[in-house]
Amino acid sequence: MLNNMLNKDWWKPRYYPEDIYEPYHQRAGVPWDYGLRKRKFFP
Repeated sequence: MLNNMLNKDWWKPRYYPEDIYEPYHQRAGVPWDYGLRKRKFFP
């Protein structure tokens, strides 16, 4: 379990790795307002 959390691949952005403006803690999952954030950073 601890080894999984320390694994670099475990924290790799899985849904929008190109979204460099997204907060790091939200990269591990899809926030409920993903569409709004996506349009804000990428018009």
